[in-house]
Amino acid sequence: MSAGFTFSRMRFTVQADSQLRTLAARTQLRPNVICRIALAISLDLPQPPASLIESEWSSREINRGTLLGDIEIEFGSLLKQWREVFESAEDLDGLCLQHIHRGVETLLRQSAGVRGVFGLWERMNDATIDVLKSH
Repeated sequence: MSAGFTFSRMRFTVQADSQLRTLAARTQLRPNVICRIALAISLDLPQPPASLIESEWSSREINRGTLLGDIEIEFGSLLKQWREVFESAEDLDGLCLQHIHRGVETLLRQSAGVRGVFGLWERMNDATIDVLKSH
């Protein structure tokens, strides 16, 4: 079964590359793991991510197998579902890229002042609880 992705290596914007470096230093997680978390977080947000058409690209690339790991099919399925819900014509590769970039930015905002992955986990849980309380 194919996930529907065609990219072999994903490139990152200069901004996302810098954000990934900061997140890796704060959490001690590898960039590919951060990207998986970022993708999941972005898919849960209620609006589409911004386009990256006018972006400046860094030299950072992560191959698809490293980026998505053995849950590539699951990520592909989630992106396909998201595309249907939001009636998007964007291809899966573009959606994946946009969601990872938005998720990395979201994680960076949540990680300010945090040291280690458990501190980030607590911060993300607190943010989720605040959102649930407001509804």
